[in-house]
Amino acid sequence: MDEGRKFRFVVESDPTEDALVRLLGPFMVQQAVVEAVDHAAGETAARTVIRASRLAREQAETLTRRLEGLPFVRSVGFGW
Repeated sequence: MDEGRKFRFVVESDPTEDALVRLLGPFMVQQAVVEAVDHAAGETAARTVIRASRLAREQAETLTRRLEGLPFVRSVGFGW
């Protein structure tokens, strides 16, 4: 695993009460270090930006697929 690799994930979702907690779960499974989270929820949508490190690109792609599979998630993008 590339210890120095950092990624930024941007998630658009429904504004559910537990969205933030549910979004962070897959990062723990991949043993990512979550460095920063910015979560803003409105009445009709939420936007969460998660910066994480200690991820290989394959892990970031797996995280993206897992986040996309959550029923309240509308879209996910990532980069570094």
